[in-house]
Amino acid sequence: MSDRAYKKTVAEVEKRANDKIELQELKNRKGKLLQERRSFEASNRELKNAFNGRESAFERTKTIVDGRLLEEAKNRLSASGKHLKDKVKEIVDIDSKINKLAGQIVDKKSSTGHEAIIQHQENIAEIQKEYDGISTLIAAQKQTISDSALVDGTAELRENLEECLTCLAMGEGNQADVDKIELEIDKQEASDTKANLKHNKVIKNAQNTINGLNKKLNEVNDRLRETNSLSPLLMDDYLQSLALETAAEYEKAAYKVYQSINKLKALDALIERTGVKVNSGLFPQDRWEIHLPLMGSMETIQAVNAERCYMGINNITHVLEAATEEVKKIIKNKGINL
Repeated sequence: MSDRAYKKTVAEVEKRANDKIELQELKNRKGKLLQERRSFEASNRELKNAFNGRESAFERTKTIVDGRLLEEAKNRLSASGKHLKDKVKEIVDIDSKINKLAGQIVDKKSSTGHEAIIQHQENIAEIQKEYDGISTLIAAQKQTISDSALVDGTAELRENLEECLTCLAMGEGNQADVDKIELEIDKQEASDTKANLKHNKVIKNAQNTINGLNKKLNEVNDRLRETNSLSPLLMDDYLQSLALETAAEYEKAAYKVYQSINKLKALDALIERTGVKVNSGLFPQDRWEIHLPLMGSMETIQAVNAERCYMGINNITHVLEAATEEVKKIIKNKGINL
């Protein structure tokens, strides 16, 4: 799959996911608006009653005070009515958005094919390989630092110096031994300093390399995390497309089962009418247990007594006569008189 086609698929999947989130947010907003509308309607009724009361009082008294109170009640009722009207308009607007967005989601059905899933998984594997490669390089630099630890060859000499100085303080040693050891320490320190200058440079370069590699690793990790975050969306879209295909196959198969059951019931009727038995004996005794579930956009075939049921055995008798005539025709075409 080309990179362009893959990116297009990802963009479409992300758009559908965002549309679904937006749709749910709109539905939540509509729920709140409906609650607000009910509150305004209740308030409006109370203000209407208050206005009617003030109007009646003013008609009785015709006083300035009651006239002012009536005007205030009228203004409150008018303001409440405007708020209620605004809420109704907002609900109508949001309903329009919900319907439009829901239509877009339906129109943009799952379209992620297996090629996109394979490409996606290959992309993850490639990024993971890059991540693992950088991690290996960082580990190598850390080992370099470990192997380049600073050296100190004076430890034993300092112990000897300490012993000689102790003896000298106790009057048992001599200065020549002390001078000799001090000279050896000076030489060793010079040698260590030279070696450590090189080690320090190696360690510094290794640490700088690690810092740079860590930046690269973080960048790759961000890409890996971002790409992995798309996996549920793509898999959901892909599996949904398979589900829709399977549902379409099921609908065809269910209709064939429906037709077969009609024919079997018709044959039962013919057996009862022309044979020696009352029926074929093929159906279970409790026929209500025989039903097919309703899926997707399938339309119910006479299943009023079974929720989400495509059909049930005992509620398709309205087509029995037509099915019987079809079976009789098939039999007659074979030269048999009924």
